[in-house]
Amino acid sequence: MFIINSMEEQEKQLRKNIAEKIRMLRARDHISQECLADKTNLTQAYIYKLENELANPSIYVMQKIANAFGVTVNDIIY
Repeated sequence: MFIINSMEEQEKQLRKNIAEKIRMLRARDHISQECLADKTNLTQAYIYKLENELANPSIYVMQKIANAFGVTVNDIIY
C-alpha cells in the first residue's frame, strides 16, 4: 500500500508541476487557453483540465505543448 500511495503522490505532484508550468508559459507569452489550444490542436477545455490538475497528458500532448512554447518536455515537467 505504501508504494501505491507514493506513486499517487508522485502523480499528483507531476500534474501540479505541469499545471503551474503551462500557466507560467502562457503568462510569459501573453496567450489565452484558447490560443494555446489552437497552437496545439487541442481543445480549450483540455487545456483547462491540464491547468487545473484534472488530466494526465500523454507524452504526445506534452510534446505538442512544448513545441508551442519553444521549450522541451522536461522544461514543462520540472
